[in-house]
Amino acid sequence: MTLISTLGQALDQIERIKQQQSLLGDIQLQVASGKKTQRFTGLGADTIISERARADFNELDTFLDNITRGETRTAQMVSSLDEIQNQAQNVLNALAGQPQQGDIDLSTIKQISTTAFDFVIDLLNTQDGDTYLFAGGDSSIPPINNTGSLDAFFASLNPLWTAGTLPFTPPDNIADAYTSQYRNIPEVTAGFSGSLNSAKNVLIRVDESVEVDYTTLANNPALRDIIMALGTINNIPDVINAPGAMPIPGVASPEQKDNFFQVFNDLAVMLSDAIDDVDQLKFRLNSVQVTLNQTKELHKFDKSVLLGTIDSVENVDLAEAATKLNFLQIQLEASFRVSAAVRDLSLVNFL
Repeated sequence: MTLISTLGQALDQIERIKQQQSLLGDIQLQVASGKKTQRFTGLGADTIISERARADFNELDTFLDNITRGETRTAQMVSSLDEIQNQAQNVLNALAGQPQQGDIDLSTIKQISTTAFDFVIDLLNTQDGDTYLFAGGDSSIPPINNTGSLDAFFASLNPLWTAGTLPFTPPDNIADAYTSQYRNIPEVTAGFSGSLNSAKNVLIRVDESVEVDYTTLANNPALRDIIMALGTINNIPDVINAPGAMPIPGVASPEQKDNFFQVFNDLAVMLSDAIDDVDQLKFRLNSVQVTLNQTKELHKFDKSVLLGTIDSVENVDLAEAATKLNFLQIQLEASFRVSAAVRDLSLVNFL
């Protein structure tokens, strides 16, 4: 039997079938994954567009993570400042509720002030994880501790106060001298960390070239004055209401009372001013929160735009892919039929 050579046709048909099978496999993968290709190189000329969009998308995710962390920390700080104001206000209310230039219930005021003092120290040591929020850049160090040094300071100061022998003090200005002493207590004596004076600012990177500063230090003058006022109240010499028995300097009971209430009133003013000044700290942090929120919304919008770019470049039209898949399956089936017919071709069959 003589056969007609169909080797060339067969090889050509096999190659076409391989190409169809490869294309069919690619489209099946597209339908399954929703992506045009599993490698960037498969995108051809759109590869650079996809890579740049994805890099920008990931960078925005990093900025959004920074913003989320910043929002958490500033919210904690504002909450702490609110409570510090509340504690200081409780003491101020107790001071305001006492009769002026009359007998006062100092022991009750001291109880309220001591509780507030300890609470304020805890609030100034507020942490986010291991980070002390009011410590600036030295965030691993507690910004304030009650080491007892403030009590020791008053233990040495008060005998001079009651004796009227404060250094460099005119006898007729003893109350002013005492006021000057507690208004100028060294921060380290009050328990503040020495690192606060050299601590770097804390910043939140919210964009490639934008950093937001949310530094609020525990030794800010407003917060420091609250600590100093409360510490002074906790340690001010007790008042004995019997005439002539008040341990305040003065040659007679009226003078003693005048000296005491001059200090008493100054502490109330000091505390009131500090409470008001804390509002400025909260306002600044609230402004930071607004900036963070606005930037976050802009980044979310930018992410949606980038996601649209990525989808348009990388994602496949499933309806179109399904149509192609069906067409290729029919085409491949026809190719197999042609191959089978070519294989059986012979001179006998031809004749």
